[in-house]
Amino acid sequence: MADTVTTTLPTADFDGGSPRAQPHATWLELFYDLVYIVAVAVLAHQFSDNAGIKGFAVFVGLFTPVWWSWAGHTIFESRFGRDDNFQRGMTLLQMLASAAMAIQIPQALGSGSAGFAVAYAATRAPLIVLYFRARAQNPEAHKLTTFLLAGYSAGAALWLISIAVDPPLRFVFWALGTGIEFATFTLARKVARQFPVHTVHLPERVGLFTIIVLGEAILAIIIGIGDVHWNPLAVVAAIVGFAMATSIWWNYFGYVDRAVLECTLGNGQAYMFLHLPMLIGLITMRTGIEHIIGDSHRGVFPPETIAILGGGLALWIAAFYSLQLITYPPREGRRLTATYGLALVGIVALIPLGGSLHPVGLAVIFGIVSVSITVLETQRRAAILTNVYSSTGQTNIPVRRSEPKQYPGPDIIVQFDPKICIHSAKCLTLLPGVFNLRNRPWVNAQGAGAEAIMKTIADCPSGALTYTLPQEITAEGRS
Repeated sequence: MADTVTTTLPTADFDGGSPRAQPHATWLELFYDLVYIVAVAVLAHQFSDNAGIKGFAVFVGLFTPVWWSWAGHTIFESRFGRDDNFQRGMTLLQMLASAAMAIQIPQALGSGSAGFAVAYAATRAPLIVLYFRARAQNPEAHKLTTFLLAGYSAGAALWLISIAVDPPLRFVFWALGTGIEFATFTLARKVARQFPVHTVHLPERVGLFTIIVLGEAILAIIIGIGDVHWNPLAVVAAIVGFAMATSIWWNYFGYVDRAVLECTLGNGQAYMFLHLPMLIGLITMRTGIEHIIGDSHRGVFPPETIAILGGGLALWIAAFYSLQLITYPPREGRRLTATYGLALVGIVALIPLGGSLHPVGLAVIFGIVSVSITVLETQRRAAILTNVYSSTGQTNIPVRRSEPKQYPGPDIIVQFDPKICIHSAKCLTLLPGVFNLRNRPWVNAQGAGAEAIMKTIADCPSGALTYTLPQEITAEGRS
């Protein structure tokens, strides 16, 4: 009854709410992320104040449930999202619970541990309600929703039970609860394949969270350089930090925007899980940059400074390399390994030199490595597109085709002119069943109806894609 009442109220869709028809993040999702901006900032500053092995362990231990509470809601949105008032209400309730969790972070391992546990469990309550609703509205997803309901309910219960025991046993219950949720999500992979996440929505949402973390890195550079009154070493360190953050942004979003992963997200598990170490690496790297800038005016650098900066960059590289390895075609594995493997070995080898070489000098080297990876990756991705579109099988041979290449189907003939393509990737994201860079040929004119193909071609910004209908060709021949 409550659901019936709320969904008849006016919504952004003007129809009482409907399943996700368009792939992009809603305004509510962007509003929802604001709470996590606060949580990430609090965690980053807490880690910065307690940099070291213990501080890192505390950071990872608290960041993981915060990120996982965000991830659970995001995956639900990507799979079963409806922009109606009932879901909006549940999302806003989760925002309140997430805000309470952020408030408790500074004392989460001390006097605020019980409050943190209750707040985490509270973030799960609206999600559980939404899964019950999805279970009723999607009978075909009954098995998946039941499985996930059991896992999220058990995990939340363990977090609530933990308040009955004292630390450190309380933290064991936290680990068990989060572990059960992780395991449930992983074990559901076969069932989840029948309900794939949206290949545009999920990368966009995860990318927005990555922007939050990168924004925290930029903020740390700005605040850090302001606190040390622009001494030369601090300026160099700040420039290096900015170059690292910028190159990571360029590389990561170049990967997402080119849409070379198209339909390979599947159930989204590997894609989502690999972002956890990537984000941990980014925040760790941000902490290292902040410390180098802050200590530059004293000329005395703690030995762990370079370990934090280099270790964070190494963790980011390893996780991002793994992410691309599972989403790119296998033939790209060798080039990926050559680029990222060499960089990773070099960074790990340089970390022990932090005590003998100047930290700012090592930071410059790390910055050069990060920028170099981005340059190489940009060239490699451009070569992939050239290779696929030219159909030559060789990336170093320019396209020499006087007429557009044709891809015939039973109801439509798709035509493509690679000379004018600007690689916006709109066709890949709008209709991946037809336009897929992992296939040869990359256009499958039988992958969808003629109407859907024509609509997608109409959205091509460069005009590289055109089409003709078989009946039109037949009519020309008769005339």
